[in-house]
Amino acid sequence: MPTGSRDEIWKAAYQTMYESGYNELFAENIMVKWQQFNDGTKVLVAVTTAGSSTAAGLAIWSQPVFKQIWIVLAAAGVVFALASTALRAPDRLKSWANSKLEFGALYVELETFMFRMKIDPEFSVTEFGKEFESYRTRYGAARQRIPNDWLATDKLGNRSQDDLNKRIKRSTLS
Repeated sequence: MPTGSRDEIWKAAYQTMYESGYNELFAENIMVKWQQFNDGTKVLVAVTTAGSSTAAGLAIWSQPVFKQIWIVLAAAGVVFALASTALRAPDRLKSWANSKLEFGALYVELETFMFRMKIDPEFSVTEFGKEFESYRTRYGAARQRIPNDWLATDKLGNRSQDDLNKRIKRSTLS
């Protein structure tokens, strides 16, 4: 078998592993954003809901300044609760969590696949080629399931890529 075929499998596996790692970290980073929004909304709603009944009897809330603050907090709680529902934050969190798990598993499996190639440089091109095709099929299917999201920014993508480059630098594959 020509060594070029082995080199091509290695390059393609590395590229797919890299893209899987990127998508895993991107999903993780966007999950953090949605989790912060979701948790912040829950806390604000909980504080204003529980606090309204408790605070109603307190003399401090009868003072105009504190009354205004409470009205703003309560209104913000309602707005964020409505936004969370309209944006389907919990559903988005679940979708991104699934994406992270899927790409994370693929990353580790491809890394293992590449370790096997490294350990046995005379690996069967035919066998490894077929195995790699199954990884590419899974990768393509996972890419199709990446949710569209308005929080998916270039800044988040750049951070994900920087995180991945650091991870790979620490790897024994590089």
